[in-house]
Amino acid sequence: MNSPRLVFAGALLLCVIGSVLLPAIPQPQWYHAFADARELLGVINFWNVVSNVPIGIVGLVGLIDVFKRPGLFEERDAAWGYACFFGATILAAIGSAYYHLAPDDARLLWDRLPIGLATSVLPIAVLSDHLEPRAARPLILPALIAGGASAIYWRFSELAGHGNVVPYLLLQLLAVVAIVFLVRRPGRYTRGRDLWVVIGMYGLARIAEVFDAAIYQAGEVLSGHTLKHVLAALAAGLVLRMIRLRTPVVSTPAART
Repeated sequence: MNSPRLVFAGALLLCVIGSVLLPAIPQPQWYHAFADARELLGVINFWNVVSNVPIGIVGLVGLIDVFKRPGLFEERDAAWGYACFFGATILAAIGSAYYHLAPDDARLLWDRLPIGLATSVLPIAVLSDHLEPRAARPLILPALIAGGASAIYWRFSELAGHGNVVPYLLLQLLAVVAIVFLVRRPGRYTRGRDLWVVIGMYGLARIAEVFDAAIYQAGEVLSGHTLKHVLAALAAGLVLRMIRLRTPVVSTPAART
């Protein structure tokens, strides 16, 4: 087994171990009280709802490109990871809009579930740029299951009275770590380092989410959570830009280990 596969297996193992050993963190109910609850055109939390539109657009354009735009992939097997990522991005936009129309734990599941799918499958898509695509493709389904299970586990733990969001958060963190590891290695395409910017956008989105109220109070133009959605759309757009602009490089045995 080569090192990229070891990273994937190790990330899942660390997620399981961390979920068992780390203290449980229940979902705080204040999370649902977003700073910008303005109603417009009869839609409450208007800007947190409509800011999902660019996320959905990027996901749709990306999904169409993966299957219709020629030359993006040397082998069709390599397209499946990115197809799942952009498909999950569309679902994330829908789920987030649905959640923000009436924020509560029940609806939050439909926000987090597709986000879990997208964040867990993106490292596999990137992995397919480093391995033979047929070697990476079997990892897509386990990654999707892990991402979905982390969100579903959180919801059922809340219903059981011992809420624990740790597996969901930990899996996202480990997905970022896996991508960082892969970006540092040579791959089969150029522009792999564009993913550093994607990771940066993801980090800024998380920071904006934490400072939701502070950003909104700075000028009452948009909130940190709305900004999070904008940054998420930019991050997905940068992934799409990367696969559009990259070109194949000469393969070496070291690039595929």
